[in-house]
Amino acid sequence: MILTVPCLLQFLAMGYMPTAPPEKGCYITGLSLNNALWDTTQATIMPSDLDESTSQVPILHLLPRLKTPTGSDITYRCPVVVSDGGHDMSSESVLLYINLNQKTEQGVRNLTEKNVYISSAL
Repeated sequence: MILTVPCLLQFLAMGYMPTAPPEKGCYITGLSLNNALWDTTQATIMPSDLDESTSQVPILHLLPRLKTPTGSDITYRCPVVVSDGGHDMSSESVLLYINLNQKTEQGVRNLTEKNVYISSAL
């Protein structure tokens, strides 16, 4: 059974370490972005010209949300997987998908072609 829980995703500033749990929701740490780079100025992903590039993702704050998005934003449906340290997503199971905003549909196509995903180490 697949459970759909509407959430608001907020990436904290790169390097920021909370000193207490959030009042609502939860923090997710230890995530890596594969086949793309993290843009710290825009708090989003951008394509990489390098094959199999990996960059750290800032702490993610997940907040429950009652309303679902309107669908007017251009987003990349980024898989989040559990990784055994390898670079082959096909051998990993997808835990969930995170919608990450992109400026253009071409940006979404580029990320899809590069097989961009977020991983969490075992």
